Amino acid sequence: MNKSTLRGEFDLENARISEKNTLVEFGLPKRKQDFFAYLDDSRHIIATTVAQHLNASQPPSCAVSSSDQWIDGSFNVCIPISVSDHHIPRVVIRFPLPYKIGELYFPGNADEKLMTEAATYAWLDEHCPEVPKPRLLGYAFSDGRRHTRLDNMPLVIRLLESFRRRALKWLGRPTPCRYVRHKTSVLNTGYLLLEDVKKDGTAMLSNTWQSYRHEPFKRNNLFRDLARIMLAVGSVPMPQIGSLTIDKRGYLQLNNRPLTMTLLMLENEGLNTGIERSNVFSSAIDYGSDLVAFHDRCLRDQPNGITNEDDGELQMSTFACLRMLLPNFFPKSTRNGPFIFQLTDVHQSNFFVDQDWHITSVIDLEYAAFLPREMELTPWWLSNQDLDDLRVDPGEFEAVHDEFMAILREEEHLRSNQLSPRADTMQQTWQTKGFFYQNAINHRIGCINLFQSQVLPLFEPEFVCDPTFITHTMPLWSTDGKQVLAQKVEDKNRYDQALQEMFEQ
Repeated sequence: MNKSTLRGEFDLENARISEKNTLVEFGLPKRKQDFFAYLDDSRHIIATTVAQHLNASQPPSCAVSSSDQWIDGSFNVCIPISVSDHHIPRVVIRFPLPYKIGELYFPGNADEKLMTEAATYAWLDEHCPEVPKPRLLGYAFSDGRRHTRLDNMPLVIRLLESFRRRALKWLGRPTPCRYVRHKTSVLNTGYLLLEDVKKDGTAMLSNTWQSYRHEPFKRNNLFRDLARIMLAVGSVPMPQIGSLTIDKRGYLQLNNRPLTMTLLMLENEGLNTGIERSNVFSSAIDYGSDLVAFHDRCLRDQPNGITNEDDGELQMSTFACLRMLLPNFFPKSTRNGPFIFQLTDVHQSNFFVDQDWHITSVIDLEYAAFLPREMELTPWWLSNQDLDDLRVDPGEFEAVHDEFMAILREEEHLRSNQLSPRADTMQQTWQTKGFFYQNAINHRIGCINLFQSQVLPLFEPEFVCDPTFITHTMPLWSTDGKQVLAQKVEDKNRYDQALQEMFEQ
C-alpha cells in the first residue's frame, strides 16, 4: 500500500530511505486541501480586496479565476484575476503556502517571507529600476496590516504623500518607499498583489528551454540579459548580510536574517535552524559558520538524520571539515563586506522571455538577500543539470560557466559603478572549488556528496571516502559525537517503526 505526499506516492521502503521526514510529508496533502478550500470560499473577499488595492469599482469589476486555473507552485499559489474598466487588465494575487514554509512550527514564517519579498520589490524600484519585473500593487499580512502602492491611492492621499516626500527630500532626510498603509485586510492570510506580466509573444522560459537551449542566438540573449540583471541587482552594496524589510513607517531596513529557501524547507519539517529572524551578520565567516551549524542541528534533531552508523560518522566528518575549511573560501579582503544583493531562487520558471529569449520579466523575487560575494554563483541549471549531475561530471557545466563569464565580464566593463570585478570573483570561486563548497553549506540534501566528490579532493584526493580519514575527523565534530551517534541510531529505528505503523493503519 502506498501513501500520498505532495511529491507523489511513496511505498514503505521509499519512505524509509527518503532524506526528508516523510512522517511530516504525509500530513501535507490534507493541509493543502484545507488551505485551498479556504481560498476558494474567500473568492468574494479576494475580489473586494483587489478592487480596493486598485482603487477600482467594487467586486463586479474583478473576476477571480476558478481554482483549476490557479498556479500551484513550490511555495506559493497564484490566483489570476481579470479587472474590467481599469488600466491594469489582469493581476495576480499570490499567497504563500503555510504548509510548505514552516508556519505550523514557526508561526510568522509566512509574514516574514512576504515582508522580505515586498521589500525586495521596493528596493529594486528605488535602486535598480532597469530590472524587468511585475509591479507590486499591494501586500498584506496575516494580522490584517495592508499596504497599497501610492499610485493607486485616492488623489488626496497621493497629493499629501507627494508633498511629504518632497519636504523630506528638501530637508535631506530619507524618504519612505511607495507603499502606504491602507484598509485592514479581512483575510486571515497574507499575500502579494502583482501585475500580470504575461503578454502576447512571451512565455515562461521553462516552456521552451529544452527546445532551444542549444540555439546560439537565443542563448546569448538569455545569458546577456541574466548578466545585466545580476549586475544591476548587486550594484548597491551594504555592510551587513541579511534580507530587507519595510518598517511600520514605510522605510526599508536591513534587519532580517538572510531568508533562503533551504531555511524554510528545514523549518517546515519542524527543525530549528538556529538562525533567528533578527540575525544579521557583519562577517562572511560568521554567516558561513551558522550555515554549517544548521547542518549540525539537522543531524541532531531530524528523526531520520542518519541512515545508519556509518552514514552518521560520514556526516560528522564532513561537517567538521566544512567548518575547518571555511576560511579558505572567504578571503580576508572581502569577508567583512561590503555584501551584494543576490536573487537566490533563480530558475527557468522564474523568467518570462520573448521569442528571442530576451528576459521580459523576473517573476519571482523571494529569497533575495545581501550575501557575501563568494556566494554569487553561475546558475547551475544553465547547463540543464542539477547539482548531483555536477558533482559526477562538471565538464559540461564548466563550458557553460566559461561562456556566461565571458558575457558577464563584457557587461561589467560597460558599467561604470562597479566597486570590483564581479566576474573575476565568480571565476575565482569556480577555480578554487568554492562553487561546490558554497552549494554544500547552503543545501542540506546533496551536501555530503558535493563535499566528498569536489571539495575534499582539492586538499587531498586520497582522503575521499577513506574510512581511516573519516574515523580520525569524525571526533572533531563535537565532544559528544559518540553519544549523539548512538542516539541517532535509536532515533532512526523509532522513525522506521513509526513509518511501519503508519503504513499498517
